[in-house]
Amino acid sequence: CDGKQGLEFFGQYSPDIIITDINMPIKNGLEMLSDIRTLTQKTLFIITSAYNDAEYFTQAIELGVTNFLIKPIDVVKLHTVLQKAEKVLKIEKELELERKKVQVLFNFQDNIVFLSTEDEILEANYSFCNFFCCATLEEFKQKHTSIEPFFIHENDYFYPSQNIHWLESILDNPHQKNVAKLRNAQGKEGVFLIKATRFPGDDGYIIVSLTDVSELEHEKELLEKLATTDMLTQTFNRRHFTELLELEIHRYERYKMPFSLIMFDIDHFKQINDSFGHQNG
Repeated sequence: CDGKQGLEFFGQYSPDIIITDINMPIKNGLEMLSDIRTLTQKTLFIITSAYNDAEYFTQAIELGVTNFLIKPIDVVKLHTVLQKAEKVLKIEKELELERKKVQVLFNFQDNIVFLSTEDEILEANYSFCNFFCCATLEEFKQKHTSIEPFFIHENDYFYPSQNIHWLESILDNPHQKNVAKLRNAQGKEGVFLIKATRFPGDDGYIIVSLTDVSELEHEKELLEKLATTDMLTQTFNRRHFTELLELEIHRYERYKMPFSLIMFDIDHFKQINDSFGHQNG
C-alpha cells in the first residue's frame, strides 16, 4: 500500500487511529498524514519506521503524531501504545459528547447565551448568531474577539469601562440590574438584560446570558412619557416640573452652586380663552 492509496482508504473508512510507515511509494507516510490532518484534527497517528532521524521526529510532532515506533516493532510495546490511544479516544469522545450536550442546552434558550473566557468566546447558541449576523461562531470570531464593540454608549444603560473588563463589571455586581443597548452589524438595535456567572468547577470560564427586553424597555419609556407629559401642550407636566425643581434644590444644597428660576406670564391671556376657547388657549 502506498501513501496515495492510504489517503483513499482514509476517505472511505475514516478510522480513529492510523498506523503507518514513513517510507512508502508515491506519497510517503508523513505526506499522507499531512493531507489527512487538513481533513480532521481528531484522528490519532502512530508511525512505524526504521528511520531514527531528528528531522522525521520534528515533522511528526508538527503533525500531532501520538507515538513513533522504531522497527523492528515490539508487539508488547505496540499493544501498550494502542491501549493508550484507545483511552485518549475514549476521553475525547466523552468530552465531545458533553460539548454537544452543552450546545443543545444553549440552543434551547431563546435568549443569547455564550460561554467565554475574558479573552475568547468558546461556545454560543443560535440566538447569538442570529443577532450578531453570522452563520457560525467561527465566522463571528474571524472579525471580532468579543461583543464589546457592539455596545451603544447612552445614559442609563450599561457600557464597558476602560478601566475594567466588561465581564468583570457584571460579575462583580451580580445583584445589579445591568441593562445594555447593543447594535449589530446591520444596524438593528436591541436592549438586553445581561447576566453572567462563573462556570462551576472552573473560574476561568464564564456563562453569559443576554435577555432581550426591548419591548419592555419601550413600554417603560412610553409610560414614563405619559407620566411626565401634559397631553394638551406636550410639554413636561407640573409633577415632573416639581421633581426637577427638587432635584436642582438638592444639587444647590450639596454643591452650593447657584441656580435660576424664570417665571413668565402672558398678559390678558383670558381674552384668548374667551375668544378662541380653552382648548386653543
